[in-house]
Amino acid sequence: MKMNRREFMASTAMASATFAAPNVIFAADKPKYIWANLIHLGYNMWNDHVNTPEHPALDKDGKPRHVTFGISDRLRCDDKTWVDLTTRTRDIGMNMLVIDLAEGIVYPSHPELAVKGSWSVDRLRKELDRLRKMGLEPIPKLNFSTTHDAWLKEYSKMVSSSPYYRVCADLIRDVCELFGHPRFVHIGMDEENAVLQKEFVHAVSRNEQNWYDDVNFYVREVERNGARAWMWGDAAWSNPEFIRNIPTRVVQSNWYYWKDVAEIEKKAREPMPKGEKRPDWAGQNHVSELRCFLEFDRAGYDQIPGATNWNNPENMGLVADYCIRNISPERLKGFFFMPWQAVLPVEKCMKVHNEYFREAEKVIKRFG
Repeated sequence: MKMNRREFMASTAMASATFAAPNVIFAADKPKYIWANLIHLGYNMWNDHVNTPEHPALDKDGKPRHVTFGISDRLRCDDKTWVDLTTRTRDIGMNMLVIDLAEGIVYPSHPELAVKGSWSVDRLRKELDRLRKMGLEPIPKLNFSTTHDAWLKEYSKMVSSSPYYRVCADLIRDVCELFGHPRFVHIGMDEENAVLQKEFVHAVSRNEQNWYDDVNFYVREVERNGARAWMWGDAAWSNPEFIRNIPTRVVQSNWYYWKDVAEIEKKAREPMPKGEKRPDWAGQNHVSELRCFLEFDRAGYDQIPGATNWNNPENMGLVADYCIRNISPERLKGFFFMPWQAVLPVEKCMKVHNEYFREAEKVIKRFG
């Protein structure tokens, strides 16, 4: 018998009603902060235009797009570069590696999501063992945001349907088992809006309660498998109901990518004035983004703030300094740094990776 979305959501809520999220998430013997690096095993996550050597995507001038543009039918992750980047992650003092999986592995329950070169279960397990022996805690990331889910192939066009829920539940169970029941599973959920999909071939954006229902479905599935859900927090920039709908047991990574922290910090510390309309995602302002860290703190969320050198190299240090001074120590669990580059030995990627490690090391030495 087929179930509609509401029936499926109700059944999973009842099944997980007796689950108690782990109480001890951050052990006392852990380092002062989590220092997490984001690395991409899969890369079919930023738009849904096909880009392969046989069918290259072209820009407006008719020139081939970069190899990292669009979706590919083969894995864009170089083995040697992977080893180099993971080793450097350990060497600069980071202690966690968040692996954006996407199409990067052959999922036991859904091998149809794999591409040429996707890692086998055996290979993934061996790599996770290597990372742990290096002192890195590997954490799985599955981005279920509709702006970043081309890796789900045909299921990305079935969002909020019964088949979609079954697939997502299967994948969460798979990665929890493959990662040996990690303490976190990152579920993504950033940037889901129509504006960022205006050039997509197939655009989907869940609104209002539909989005919250689906986020909470992922959260329950993560918890059902003994882990704690972790997500991007940017939806809160423009939605005051975020805090009412997302439970505080979900770890939040609000992110801030700019270098104007000093200029707007005073205003960001002030609560949003009554009657002031939050900007929508297309016209968000920096004050709203920076203020979100403080709103999450007041609401009681544990946080692992996000920063990057993607826009400017100073960003990681500025965000770390601001958050250490403004977030309650008991709720500031660490930092999540992202170079936002493919694991490929090409100049465009490696230049950013190299700068990223230089800057991240400075921040860890200063605050670690």
